[in-house]
Amino acid sequence: MKLLADTKENVTISTYEVTLDLNGHILNGSTGQRKPALTINNARVTVQDSSEAQTGTIMREDTAANSGTSSHYVIDVQGKTGFLLFKSGTVKNNSGAGGTKGASLVRIGDDSVKVQPTMTIEGGTFTQDNFIAIKVDYGTLYVKGGKINSQNSYAIENWKNAIIKDTAVINGNVSSWTYEGRGSDLTISGGTVNGNVESVTYDGAEGKAAKVAITGGTVNGTLNTVDYSTGTTSNDPTKAAIEVTGGTFSTDPSRYLVEGSAATQNADGTYGVAKAYLAQVGETSYYTMDEAFDAQTKTGEAITLLRDYTTGSTFNSGTVARVVDLNGHTWTCTGTDANSAAFEINYPNASLTVKNGKVVSSQLIGLIPSANGGKITYDNSTLTFDGVEASTTATSGIETNGNNTNDTVVLKNSTLNVPNGFGIYFPSSGKLTIDNSTINAKTMGVQVCSGSLSINAGSAITASGDPVAKTEGDGAIQDGAAISIVNRPGYKGLDKVAITGGTFTAKGDNAVIKAYTWNSSTKEESDFDGADNAITVSDGEFNGSLNLGNIEVSGGKYTDKEVAKHLKSGFAVLFSDGKYAVTDEETAKDDAAYSVTNADGTVVYFTDAQSANNYAQESGAAPKVLKVTVTFDSNQGTAVVSQLVAVGGKVAKPADPTKEGYTFTGWFTDQDCATAYDFDAAVDGAEPELTLYAGWKAATQPGTGENGGNDGGSSANANANANTVNNNSHNKGKKPAKGGLPKTGDSLTLVGSACALVAAIAALVAASVLRRKKMN
Repeated sequence: MKLLADTKENVTISTYEVTLDLNGHILNGSTGQRKPALTINNARVTVQDSSEAQTGTIMREDTAANSGTSSHYVIDVQGKTGFLLFKSGTVKNNSGAGGTKGASLVRIGDDSVKVQPTMTIEGGTFTQDNFIAIKVDYGTLYVKGGKINSQNSYAIENWKNAIIKDTAVINGNVSSWTYEGRGSDLTISGGTVNGNVESVTYDGAEGKAAKVAITGGTVNGTLNTVDYSTGTTSNDPTKAAIEVTGGTFSTDPSRYLVEGSAATQNADGTYGVAKAYLAQVGETSYYTMDEAFDAQTKTGEAITLLRDYTTGSTFNSGTVARVVDLNGHTWTCTGTDANSAAFEINYPNASLTVKNGKVVSSQLIGLIPSANGGKITYDNSTLTFDGVEASTTATSGIETNGNNTNDTVVLKNSTLNVPNGFGIYFPSSGKLTIDNSTINAKTMGVQVCSGSLSINAGSAITASGDPVAKTEGDGAIQDGAAISIVNRPGYKGLDKVAITGGTFTAKGDNAVIKAYTWNSSTKEESDFDGADNAITVSDGEFNGSLNLGNIEVSGGKYTDKEVAKHLKSGFAVLFSDGKYAVTDEETAKDDAAYSVTNADGTVVYFTDAQSANNYAQESGAAPKVLKVTVTFDSNQGTAVVSQLVAVGGKVAKPADPTKEGYTFTGWFTDQDCATAYDFDAAVDGAEPELTLYAGWKAATQPGTGENGGNDGGSSANANANANTVNNNSHNKGKKPAKGGLPKTGDSLTLVGSACALVAAIAALVAASVLRRKKMN
């Protein structure tokens, strides 16, 4: 259908396939009548202008004067099958007064009729400066080319679906709206918008949001999310949201960037946004995890993250040996299914390794489940976390299912944080390995009910909370232990548990390591009679009480003295630095200075007297001295190193000390230097400490008197100097009472000193003898 002349009328097209060629003429809908110049009603219509001058126009003659009373749309597209393809021509009107009264230049759909017509613009010009140019009431608009102009209002006001792309030019503001929870979507993937872009919630109702997604194109204006009812910016993404992943912007769009996109300021002051690759498989990079997953399935190479990643979905193993290298980035799982995990095995004979980064999850961290009520099992599968710091707000960290056979879970060089529940629950047969890893949990650290468990040095497991009463039949028993080993009838049975190192801590008096049998029917604990056949503890540090059943240990350090009742043959407990250390019996005796034998025959060794006394007071037993500390008091001579001598052993005679002007005369047991010490005698252990005193005599000097030196000097000095004396100057102390160990700070030396007095008496006697000789 081709116009041959200008016409003033209101045209409705309801024939299905029609092409309207304006042919350089004007279709004028006039004014006054509230009718569009062109109505499309359940028809497919193409509008074009074949004239060389491109003067074909569709219009009305509305002005501000009749706006709000008789002004109307120029083009109205309606009906379920209504479709308008606009290729060329001009559409214009002057409706609009004060920004609130007027009629849109083009309307697509009707929100009172729930059908969605479509309009596609490939070219042409649409102009209305004082009111909305194109309103998508309830339909879909594609703008692929042409120009849409509105100086003082919205060039596009979208209430359902609008897409701006390719070479489209929009001179005016663009908006997407929501009302009463009915959402809308505006996408800008190309073209140019010379105006502001807004996401608007009309009434602030929660529900479907007004969404704007900008993936490309150019926006010369601001971005904003608006609450129309309050006239303020909306920060609630459930009502209004703008997401930017690409494009060029005149203002910084950083507030609206989607994860993985980055804004860079260009030399001309604009901002370029580019979407970053998410992951790499081999030499190829991918924008989505689905793409990377498919590539890995085909090649078998690792998925390597190139940036932080957030997802609400579980990452499954699939059928291949799958590796996810976090590459120092953070994987965030925001899922809400309490029975799912960030990473899961979903096939038998599968493996999934996650390494080198952080995992933050609102679900479990890892899971090897079974399906269909246990009829589908994921046997012979492996889940590994290597070099990962994993944290979850869920009530458990990693679990397997008791229906599975020969599953493997490995936590290597990793940290697992579960502040609201338990760390790892392993009820399937197979093996759980904690290798140089840390588990921080609340209600239980690690629990095995079947299979084997290996924990090595460098590992640390903490259960910071109290137990939780068990009410259901299956599932973990949150018993408050750092290490929980449970014999559960009906399960596949425990294999070997080996603890070769690590640090383990439970809250207060809770059991740090606990081994027991559990009756799922009565919800009661009982002794695990065969525990020692399955469990070996050869090292580690255990902070908390012990519930070991008949387990016998061969190493480790413990805060619970009850460990003395759980020793393998040939091992002993040595208390040192506040811990009960288990070592071989010979080493314990060599290192100990005291021992206490309990009423049940168990022996605890000690390195210091205070600890031995304290333990003895609690147990009601008497401490026994095993080694005597021998101190050598050189009486102002050169120092001599003390010795620790086993009871029954002999004191090694040290090298003689020296003292200027004196000659060493030997070691004595008393300060008076009257009783010489016999180095061939055995140390009896009657006292924990022994002090030996050095004896001295003055060195002989040549005479200087009348007889000795022929100079008339006093012969009394010469005779005094010639006599030997013991010259010891000590304050006398008291000996400790026998029958107990000294307390810290008590004097342990023998008392009494008369060496100085003996020397004085000897000098007086010598002088008296000399005087008598002179008088005679």
